[in-house]
Amino acid sequence: KLAKALDKFAIDLNGRIVLDVGASTGGFTDCCLQAGAKLVYAVDVGYGQLAWALRTNRKVINLERTNIRHLTSEQLTQGMPDFC
Repeated sequence: KLAKALDKFAIDLNGRIVLDVGASTGGFTDCCLQAGAKLVYAVDVGYGQLAWALRTNRKVINLERTNIRHLTSEQLTQGMPDFC
């Protein structure tokens, strides 16, 4: 479903940095990586939810226990997102 939406709305994530707000288990994070994103910040207030394969992926920055309202630019250590 997510991949179809990216295609339908002609959203090109190739080489982009993505901010996944409310990442949970990482469905959208994974979709973005498969669509060519070079990095995904996975933000969620929860803890331990992100799938292990994504937690250990060098292209994913896991920002668990983080409320998006309090996210600072200092936490975006690999650059500012191109897509949220």
